[in-house]
Amino acid sequence: KTYFPMLTVFDISQTDLVEDSGYEPQKEPVLVGDFEGRAPLAIDVLTNFLNGEGWVVEYGETGDERLGYTKIKGPKIIRVKEGLAPALTFRVLLHEAAHAILHYGRESAEYAQHRGLWETEAESVAYVVAGVIGMDTSEVSVDYVAGWAEGDVDLVKSTAGVVLSAAHKILEGVM
Repeated sequence: KTYFPMLTVFDISQTDLVEDSGYEPQKEPVLVGDFEGRAPLAIDVLTNFLNGEGWVVEYGETGDERLGYTKIKGPKIIRVKEGLAPALTFRVLLHEAAHAILHYGRESAEYAQHRGLWETEAESVAYVVAGVIGMDTSEVSVDYVAGWAEGDVDLVKSTAGVVLSAAHKILEGVM
């Protein structure tokens, strides 16, 4: 099995602004640097973004083996299993944030019908965002996406637009 992990190559501070490019530099990202030590801050920043979008983030039991879930109808609630290591908590919260952005307001029956697609989309968003901020989730994300997509490369490719749109929304909200 061959895969190519997304890795951050340059920090924005190592680049020069091209005049008239239309790009306006943002404030320094708070999530850049040694991720393991910054996971608690990353959790707080992502939680604040979600709260600003109307979501309540809870920690506790999930009722089954899931590490987290997002309610797609009714009250905007994301629940993450309590007691996980900070980096794992962040990764799960990021995955659930993707579900919140991509799937809130849909019917529960749609989730059952399109679960493979929705899980592929959510984990792909989490993978992209985590990679941008310096957290390599490829060890888990690649297998997770491949499993839910049932090895269908065309399915994964078809999600690129919505994945990048959701990833940009999260990144704009946390950086």
